Parts: sequence; C-alpha cells; structure tokens
Amino acid sequence: MENTLSATQVPNSPAITGRDIRRPIAVALGFTLVWELLILNFWGFEVFSAAKTQAQTVWALTCGVALGALIGAAVNFFVTGRLPGRAAAVASAAIFAIVLTTCTFLCFWIDHKVGLFGARMEPALFIAIGLVPAVLAAPVYGWLVGNEKGKVWSDKILGWAI
Repeated sequence: MENTLSATQVPNSPAITGRDIRRPIAVALGFTLVWELLILNFWGFEVFSAAKTQAQTVWALTCGVALGALIGAAVNFFVTGRLPGRAAAVASAAIFAIVLTTCTFLCFWIDHKVGLFGARMEPALFIAIGLVPAVLAAPVYGWLVGNEKGKVWSDKILGWAI
C-alpha cells in the first residue's frame, strides 16, 4: 500500500496540538481587543464624548471579540496544519489584513448610520485609523502565528491564554 497525503496535510509536519489551534485565536484576540479599546478611548471618550459611552463600549468590546474570533477561526480553517513555515505566516497575515480591512469599511458604513464614532464628521480619519493598523499589524500577526520563532514569542507573551 502506498503512502499518500490528503490535500490538507503538510508533508512531514508534526501533529496539530491544542496550542496550535488556540494560538491564532489568542493572538488575534489580543490584537483586536487592544486596538478596539484604544479606538474606544480616542474616538469614544476623547473626540466624540457627547455620544453614548455605554453603546460605544458595547460596540468596541463586541467588535474586538468577534474580529479576533473570526480571524483566529479563519486561520485555523485555512492555514493551521495545511501550510508550512513562511506560507503559513503570509497566509495568516493576509487573512488578518483582509478581515480587518473589510471590517473597517463595514464599521464605517454602520457608524455613518448610527453616529457613535465620528464616521460622518471625519470619514478619512475614521477609515485611516482602521486601515493603517490592519496593514501594519498583519505581518506581525503572521509572524507570531506562522513562524517558529514567532510562535515562541507569542507563547511567551500570551502563554497564559494559549
């Protein structure tokens, strides 16, 4: 009988561990929650403090958790155990950037309707504050979840969560 690999297996790769599954989610949650809380502080409490802070806080926390979970789940579905090394890092970074870029435009559209974070008054700044970090943080995310040295760092930083 001949040894064959399925389309989803990486040749000579070790078995996928629970840590391998939790890492993309934990790192994505770390990035998205920290960024959403920074945005909440800037847009919600400083720039547009006249808006309802309770609604802004719920929006920011819900969005941070949902984005982190979506990014982590997508990386686990498409990358974990399927792509090796550099390809895993690049694919993870691409997923991160695509999800956050899409979210920036979706949130812009929603906020333009509900008016919690200033999309009506400062549309270019609103979009830039979403796009720039998405593009700049994507390679770091890819490195932390797809590169062996990056995995060591993510385990050190978020070891309690992984």
